[in-house]
Amino acid sequence: MSCFNRRCTTTLAIATALLLTAAPAIAADPVHEYHIRAQALGPALREAGRIVGRDVMFPADAVAGRMSPALDGTFDTATAMQRLLSGTDLQAVEEAGAILIRGRSDAGGAPISSDPPSTKDIIVTGSRIRGGQRTSPVTVVTERSARDAGQSSLGEVVRALPQSFGGGQNPGVAGGGVQGGDNENVSSASTINLRGLGSDATLTLINGHRVAYNGANQSVDVSQIPLGALDRIEVVADGASAVYGSDAVGGVANIILKQDYDGLTGSAQFGGSTDGGNVQQRYDLVAGARWSGGGFMLAGEVGHVSSVYADERSYTRSLDRTTTLMPSISQQNAVLTAHQDFGAGVRASIDANYSHRTSRTQFPSTTVAAYDVNGSLSRPHDSAFSISPRIEVDVAHRWNLYLTGTYSEDRVRGESDAFSGGQRYLAATFGYANTLGSVELGAEGPLLRLPAGDVRLAIGGGYRSNGLTTRLGSLANGVETLSTDSHATRDSRYGFAELSIPVVSPDLDVPGIHRLTLNGAIRYEDYASIARLATPKLGFVYAPSDDLDIKASWGRSFKSPTLYQQFQAQTALLLGAQIFANGPYPASATTLLLTGGRPILAPEHATTWSGTLDLHPRALPGADLQITYFHIAYRDRIIEPFVSLAGILGNSTYASLISYAPTPAQLQAIIAATPGGLRNYTSGTYDPAQVVAIVDDRVRNAEAQTLKGVDIAGSYRFDLRDGQKLIATGLASYLESSQTLLAGQPSTHLAGTIFRPPHWRARTGLSWETSRMTLSGFTNYVGPVRDTRYTPAPLVNDMTTLDLTVRYHLGGRAKSGLDVTVSALNVFNAKPAIIRNTGAYEPTYDSTNYSVVGRFLSLTLSKTL
Repeated sequence: MSCFNRRCTTTLAIATALLLTAAPAIAADPVHEYHIRAQALGPALREAGRIVGRDVMFPADAVAGRMSPALDGTFDTATAMQRLLSGTDLQAVEEAGAILIRGRSDAGGAPISSDPPSTKDIIVTGSRIRGGQRTSPVTVVTERSARDAGQSSLGEVVRALPQSFGGGQNPGVAGGGVQGGDNENVSSASTINLRGLGSDATLTLINGHRVAYNGANQSVDVSQIPLGALDRIEVVADGASAVYGSDAVGGVANIILKQDYDGLTGSAQFGGSTDGGNVQQRYDLVAGARWSGGGFMLAGEVGHVSSVYADERSYTRSLDRTTTLMPSISQQNAVLTAHQDFGAGVRASIDANYSHRTSRTQFPSTTVAAYDVNGSLSRPHDSAFSISPRIEVDVAHRWNLYLTGTYSEDRVRGESDAFSGGQRYLAATFGYANTLGSVELGAEGPLLRLPAGDVRLAIGGGYRSNGLTTRLGSLANGVETLSTDSHATRDSRYGFAELSIPVVSPDLDVPGIHRLTLNGAIRYEDYASIARLATPKLGFVYAPSDDLDIKASWGRSFKSPTLYQQFQAQTALLLGAQIFANGPYPASATTLLLTGGRPILAPEHATTWSGTLDLHPRALPGADLQITYFHIAYRDRIIEPFVSLAGILGNSTYASLISYAPTPAQLQAIIAATPGGLRNYTSGTYDPAQVVAIVDDRVRNAEAQTLKGVDIAGSYRFDLRDGQKLIATGLASYLESSQTLLAGQPSTHLAGTIFRPPHWRARTGLSWETSRMTLSGFTNYVGPVRDTRYTPAPLVNDMTTLDLTVRYHLGGRAKSGLDVTVSALNVFNAKPAIIRNTGAYEPTYDSTNYSVVGRFLSLTLSKTL
């Protein structure tokens, strides 16, 4: 609410006089993303109130003729108000949930401190320094921006990021691993796969702490967090091992939950693909309360998504109609976060979440019969939970000491049936139980005061233990018979330090240097039986003027082998040679394929660096442009050598991994060393004389990988008449990558080839906002790839889609009433290009890059009390 006429001004002045004696300085709220241009102070304050969902009240004459600076970034409410009021004699105080703007000479309440306590400073993703400046660019997606884009789950949010590859472990990946060995989803999870390095090379955090891995490939499932619980997700696509340790080679994503949520919001979403399937229902409820010194937020979500089958898409109708292109998924999620200030500088908080998911996938092995005639059926169940308590204590000289811990589990169990000739010949069970236990003690605060500000240090150390239990069994008359049961754990101990040095600040008025900040971090990790290593990172932020920031970072990153990569059981599969061939082979010819893990694997190592130009000209308020060049030099990358089996026989690149014309003795030795012996997936009997080659696809350390490219991010926000706003955004990523599999071999291109990330991905958007309505449109571009399985390599065409969303608010205040959202994603129903396969039953499109969803229409109703 804001006041303009004399009557309202007089009423507010009287009310303010009565309230000022008890009005406290405004408390720090959860952070929000602000993009407010330099303008008159009154409209700027109203816009800030709209963003935080709180009434901002002020006498009209108090702001008359005053201007506010631009406010661009992520801040808590106290900091945002302080910056908007800078240069005035006004201050913000809080009363009954509203924000009152008054003069500093008025009675009651203390002004907002220009040097707030360290407990109010914000820990930014990619750094442990409170209020630290990022030396690497960050992509931020808030719940509101996700809703305005028509997205209803965190999985949809991360898959829309141009820096994130759609392969790895995501529900849209079809074919059960035939489209690249790393592109297989055991439990229908949704994971982040920055730069296509693999989901296990992106560290995913929840409120800054780790959680248990999911399934076999040991990445974090983001779909366990309801979108309604999200405040924002911050993604730093730059190496961060010096700050967080293993897994952060591709970057780090931090899912930040709402805190101090006050109220009750329920929503329901209904939608489906116009071509058929993907019928979605999702219901969520978010409740919370705030009180003096504390608050909590509790969010729950129930959802179901139906399957997409091959006969529902024109480009897959050559497959049997029961082929699953996207699985059916039923999921329930719950999240709790709470905190309490006990006084004397002591605070406690806790985060907890629970998730349960079931799904179903059908995969016929022919094009003329259903999955239950010739094929397979998988029914996984996934249950996960995590609990993370934390206690903080303010100690002398503005230092903050904390102790935090996490215990988390993610358990996948399921049944898998295989059919031949209409008979079930194999009934199997599988299970992957991941556990995480960790404890960390740390401190952060100022070391000394320089003319440009405080030199700040963060130090700490901790202990972490990861465990993986794998169970593979068979069913006989409904009773499970255990055939393989393995358990492995890995413990690590670590210590870290990070230093931020402000060299020049704007108030020093140094010619040619508006601001200069240096940052350095180092982390030491001791992995039992794996490695002991230290990883450094250096960076700086240099601003020659208030219009431009130049950022750079250099560091080393690493990733320890996952327990699955090390201890996955070896398998020996007998397959038809035609699957592997680029030329003719007799129909009776077969090939023995070896898959599985290796107990002895070296950690992955990478050297990363990036440079960023961040332009935000004062002459064009609301405009921002970031251009980043990145480079990752990877060695000992752990991979499955073959992204596809098609055409590898006779390919000189893989000569050292293929043994041609093996002897019966060689075959027998391999089969004898394989748990469970030989698995025959041909229609005939095993005949050693017909085996033309042994193909070794077990995981191994590759010699080297190199990735480089450019990220471009821009936004322009400006006001129209009558409080209307227009917001333009754009994000594009260009990637080049290559790999040398073995020493002495030439490198091969990865990016731009089938089942790998394309060279270009981009997303642009335009939103028009009024006080009640938001209309948004987004275009999504996924570039073409070459199908290098064949010679010459055909081009798989690109795909461009258009999304439209309109959200309308019915009711009075911004925080109450009914929101109605209508979305049409992929409005023109763009379809993936058809690809050629050696197996006629394989998906006829690249499911790692191009979506099978098609045009999707949805309606969402949301009510806030």
